[in-house]
Amino acid sequence: MFQESVCDYTAVVTLPRPPSLPPAIICQLSLLGAGCAGTHAHKGPQAAEPAAPVCPAVGSEAAHRPIETPLRGELFRVPVTSMNRIEGGVLGDRHIIGFWLDITEVTTAQYRDCVDAHVCPAPANTGEWSSTYGEAGKQNHPVNQVSWFNARTYCDWVGKRLPTEWEWEWAARGRDHANIYPWGNEPPTAASACWHRYDWDTDTGGGPCPVGTHNQTRDGIKDMAGNVWEWTASEFGDGRVVLRGGDWHNDDPTRLRAASRGKNTPYDRSSGGDGIRCASSTPPGELTTRIAPVHDG
Repeated sequence: MFQESVCDYTAVVTLPRPPSLPPAIICQLSLLGAGCAGTHAHKGPQAAEPAAPVCPAVGSEAAHRPIETPLRGELFRVPVTSMNRIEGGVLGDRHIIGFWLDITEVTTAQYRDCVDAHVCPAPANTGEWSSTYGEAGKQNHPVNQVSWFNARTYCDWVGKRLPTEWEWEWAARGRDHANIYPWGNEPPTAASACWHRYDWDTDTGGGPCPVGTHNQTRDGIKDMAGNVWEWTASEFGDGRVVLRGGDWHNDDPTRLRAASRGKNTPYDRSSGGDGIRCASSTPPGELTTRIAPVHDG
């Protein structure tokens, strides 16, 4: 159960249900008009100045009621986006139902559209050397320094959802090919993945790479190893969420394996290594959202 300030889009949520059930748009964007009740550090809520309440208090009966009601209002057809079909199958003792997955990680240009629509908050700490959002020449780089809440809000905005960690691994392994890495079983190199680009002694490095420039799965999904860790819809435990894929910081090749799991608090917006990839149980050409698109004029 997570509670987020309206500065980062107020929500009291349970993590999404398994993909065997119909996906629900659960982000409560109807709260956007409320006043900001403070901010949150990446390790959890901080004390806030008194303000109009925007969420039930943590621990209250209302706060522990699941909020999974889809947004109300007119349905809007969203633009067709680049997704590939991942056929279902069996991963260990889990049955994976077929789904669609973004071919690339969400770019800064794509995320900016959500910011300009006044739905997504701009990524935190923009201007640091590893930031991608708002940086010249990085429109095709993966957006980073986004929280789990930011990732979920973006995917909701385009009519999609976050993948479960098991959907993610099934795609990264090449389904029943059961690859160690998205491209096969050979260890990563500079050519196969965007990794090993950070100097731990000087806190400098190359940062993320443009999307779609390295590895590819058998289904044509790109950069599932390296570049940025990708938020999933799965809970790790202890109030943390699972991330998958490894990132540009990593110099340990095992972190880029399809089975490797990362974790982070859903509030963290400071990491230059955390990004977004969306999934869908609905064909891309049929995606809809209840969040109105922004029109010029």
